[in-house]
Amino acid sequence: MKARSTYQIMQDMRAAEQAREDIAKARTVHPDTLARVFEMQREQVPCLFCSAITKTDVHVDYNGGISVFTKYVCPKCTHEFMEKDIPR
Repeated sequence: MKARSTYQIMQDMRAAEQAREDIAKARTVHPDTLARVFEMQREQVPCLFCSAITKTDVHVDYNGGISVFTKYVCPKCTHEFMEKDIPR
């Protein structure tokens, strides 16, 4: 077995320290801020029925994980439609 160099060990130590810093930063984020970040990352999709923009999405799992779709709910007309129904 080949021994690791001092440089590789130092890189691993830096990566571990960066990971600890990232975890510490994630703990200090306000929950509302985190929720807004996730909301901004969601895809804006027009409703198939009334064309209102919806960001409400839920991942739906069918057949024990074989197929995963996204379900959207329109905030205006409350119709539900799936990602697979959107014409591409």
